Amino acid sequence: MSLNTTLRSATSGLMAAQIGLRATSDNVANVNTPGYVRKVVDQQQQVAAGTGNGVTVSGISRVTDSYLEKVAMTASSDSARWATVSTYLDNAQSLFGDPSSTTGYFTQLDKVWSAFSAVANDPTSSVLRAQSIASVQDFLSETTRINDQVADLGKTVAAQTSADVTKINDLLTQIDKLNTDISRARVGSGDPSGSENLQKGLIDQLSTLMNVQIQPLSTGGVIVRTGEGYALTGTATGAAQLSFKQTDGPQAIFQPPPETVWVIPRRSRSPVVSFAAF
Repeated sequence: MSLNTTLRSATSGLMAAQIGLRATSDNVANVNTPGYVRKVVDQQQQVAAGTGNGVTVSGISRVTDSYLEKVAMTASSDSARWATVSTYLDNAQSLFGDPSSTTGYFTQLDKVWSAFSAVANDPTSSVLRAQSIASVQDFLSETTRINDQVADLGKTVAAQTSADVTKINDLLTQIDKLNTDISRARVGSGDPSGSENLQKGLIDQLSTLMNVQIQPLSTGGVIVRTGEGYALTGTATGAAQLSFKQTDGPQAIFQPPPETVWVIPRRSRSPVVSFAAF
């Protein structure tokens, strides 16, 4: 082995060690950083004419478990979805009150039946007849009040859904742009872990707003799909943009380009949605 070959081999080792030290220092510095994932340096032996010729750094990768990430993302999505459903159902329930209380909505109906029973026992009593009519009017007034508040609750759900769709579109755009940064770093044998950590954080936020599936790209980055498999990022057309259209019927519609439509029931579902194609 010539002196030059020996020096090149030693130099490649020093450079690989330097990259490894940099990765280790990043791991130590970010040990308490939320969302940071430990990274390792991938090294390969250089061989020339069957002889060892140093080492090369083939890339830097994050130490992750894809299965656990998928399970955690699904659990996060389900938790956020049902937390929102629970909140709106509690709000609706509070309008009717406790069925067992003496002041709730259903007590008004009990008063109607009691008043009519009293009139049936003494139909000649003008006082009882007036009381029965008053009880019906009170019941209808309470029904109108609750109906108006339920309608307002529906408007609140629609407004929240619209805001969440705007946030989803922003997250999809950022995730798609990071695909380019990650691919560029990988092609140049750079360190894409910073962009990958940032992208993973954005995907975690997205999973609290809608059900998603993640498919890694061979060039780096990910394809984000809906729970039913429709691609939202990582395609030649860029990030999809969803739109929310509230209809007069019992459904609200999400429609991302080009011609794919998903439907969720209006009011009965939260803005944390599981898309269903039709």
